[in-house]
Amino acid sequence: MKVLLKKSTEDMNWGGDDYDIISLNPISKALTDCYLPLWSPSPLKTLLLKRLGTLKRMYLHLRVDCEKDSSVVKSISLKCGMLDDVERMYDDNKVDWGKIKGCLTEYFLSIGYKSLQCTDDDTIVGFLKRIAQDVPLVKEYFEVIEEAFYEEKE
Repeated sequence: MKVLLKKSTEDMNWGGDDYDIISLNPISKALTDCYLPLWSPSPLKTLLLKRLGTLKRMYLHLRVDCEKDSSVVKSISLKCGMLDDVERMYDDNKVDWGKIKGCLTEYFLSIGYKSLQCTDDDTIVGFLKRIAQDVPLVKEYFEVIEEAFYEEKE
């Protein structure tokens, strides 16, 4: 089975002279709202606070790479970034991204994800099936197709 990207998962970055604003793509907003809600503590937020002692304004997003000149997904990963432009500008080098990645990996593995960085078809399909359980909007961005069907179309 292959996965097709139906809509871009890229977030918009609006830059100016003295500001830099990220406009989250609806899928990034849905992921962030599900796993890192703004006000109420979530299990992931609690784990990050416990391990890091502080929590910047973080957001979650999908990094998707497709085959050249195609919408066939060749890799997908779940990433974390900082929303606040001041934090990105001044605190990015102070943030322990390795520790954050470790917390994310530990949390997502504990809730049934096999991997957060998927580079083969089976892992990508499994990742998307798992994420769709919590964030159904994913189905609007990706389509799983049978490999035989994909080969016939070429």
